[in-house]
Amino acid sequence: MSTTVIAVPKNVEGSKQSTDATNLKKKKVKQSSFCSKLACTGKKKSVLNNDEIIRAADHYLQALFNQQQFSGSVLIAKDGEILLIKGYGCADYTSSLGNNSQTVFRIGSVTKPFTATIVMKLYELNLLSLNDPLSKYVPDFANGEQIKIKHLVSNTSGIIDYTETSIFMESLEKNLPIDRVIDIFRNEPLQFTPGSKYAYSNSNFILLGNIIEKVTGKSYEENLYKFILEPCCMNDSGYDCDHDTSTPKQQIVDSNITEQKQTELILETKPHEPLVKKTKRACGYICHTDPDGLGTCRFIDMSLARAAGGIYSTVEDLYKFDRCLYNETILRRATKKVMFKPVKEDYALGWRIEHPGSRLPWLRHLCIAHEGEIFGFMSAMARFPKDNAFIAVLSNFEHTDIAKIRRDLTDILYGLYPKE
Repeated sequence: MSTTVIAVPKNVEGSKQSTDATNLKKKKVKQSSFCSKLACTGKKKSVLNNDEIIRAADHYLQALFNQQQFSGSVLIAKDGEILLIKGYGCADYTSSLGNNSQTVFRIGSVTKPFTATIVMKLYELNLLSLNDPLSKYVPDFANGEQIKIKHLVSNTSGIIDYTETSIFMESLEKNLPIDRVIDIFRNEPLQFTPGSKYAYSNSNFILLGNIIEKVTGKSYEENLYKFILEPCCMNDSGYDCDHDTSTPKQQIVDSNITEQKQTELILETKPHEPLVKKTKRACGYICHTDPDGLGTCRFIDMSLARAAGGIYSTVEDLYKFDRCLYNETILRRATKKVMFKPVKEDYALGWRIEHPGSRLPWLRHLCIAHEGEIFGFMSAMARFPKDNAFIAVLSNFEHTDIAKIRRDLTDILYGLYPKE
């Protein structure tokens, strides 16, 4: 598929929460460790106050933007107070519309904590058991009697990841019903005995989305709104999957329209979501070989992502989700205790539980997190419940090193850099 080249504007007039996109040329500067740069000063490390955290984080993110390593929105909160909420670069580089705190991004696999939360709500309501076999809901799935719901939500099922198959890549522009998506991996052999190992697989969450629909008799989207988005007042979030298969987007792709127009079509606002304006949506980009331009990301019909990666949101809405996890707006305390308990390695039920001194030597504070990626977008959500702190990073650059940005912002948040 050809890529549309978009010239990068020299100046962007964004909102007061957006940075100006000035001199956004692709630089041959490798994204370096902010920590190592400051460490060279030899100054003694000390805890940063809030103003210093804001300045350090903003300086770090602006530097990445200037190097064309980041474009997106960020929210950093500590002790229940938002310290930084700001956009960098553009949501749409053709119109120079700036990113801000309300820009809507696809969040990819950050969808998984939401899917897990819905599953745990159904568990809390005694509508399903975590020990239910997959065969109860998908009778014709290979080895379904061995695979439990708890294996799916903890990524310990042994089911292959359908996004790693050639069929997935060949189907990117097709609008597939859920059964057709499951067919991609329905009869594949297990990689290991369910429950014996951890292996990240998007297939698990496709199946969980199907189970949610069968248990409730309602669509995944309806459950998402009922159990999470509405009670959390997440008014700028929603589900991208198009359930109307009467006009498959395969036909759109075959109609000789531009790739940019394809992107616009897939990002259309749904009629029943009036609060999500089309102008709020970010377009996804990739680095292009032209040093003065970006390329639009590859098209994907979101029927292929579904409960594994089909949600869109904002940094503000993700923070609302975080806030509601501190009380019983969504789940009872006992239910959350089950959800946040690691099963294998550092993965719990739809969340990564990162403990200080574990496999992450840089981490010094308990972190409950998830990261995501989908064509044109990168995302990260990190909760620090013992410190009432939170970080959300949403990017519309596919090449953004989201894991490193999350790690560096965590260091800044906890004052692990020297004062300047």
